[in-house]
Amino acid sequence: MSPLRDQLLKVAHGYIDGFNQNTPEGVIAYRAPNCVHRIVPTSANIPARSNEEYQNFISSGFQIIKNFKLRISEGHEPVIDEVARKIVLFISSSADSPIGPYTNEYVFELKTNEDGTLIEQITEFIDTAPTVGFTQKMMAHLASLTGQASQ
Repeated sequence: MSPLRDQLLKVAHGYIDGFNQNTPEGVIAYRAPNCVHRIVPTSANIPARSNEEYQNFISSGFQIIKNFKLRISEGHEPVIDEVARKIVLFISSSADSPIGPYTNEYVFELKTNEDGTLIEQITEFIDTAPTVGFTQKMMAHLASLTGQASQ
């Protein structure tokens, strides 16, 4: 393999490993200071986020959802474009929550800086069906807790 390909793979695996720490610091460990994280499809109505905005978003999630793990989906090796400095990953996730297990699938496109050491742009395509269903159940669960607390 070429040195650049090796570096891009290192960043891809580092991104996953950092995310799997379930800390705000871990999720941005391999990101450039100017990194922008976009979640698509646009019908999900999720705004693009800077590192700080993404850390704030994910921190609240890590307080409720525990042991969130990303892994490269079985049978899907990373796709590397050395010229464009892009990595495409087919990802599966699993986590524990107060309402039961959470699983989902994603496609991540990571665009790096020129030397392939930091991620400058993340495009995350989420499977919206499990996301919407889980979010609705979680909101109902949290509302029931709030209702109990006020009684």
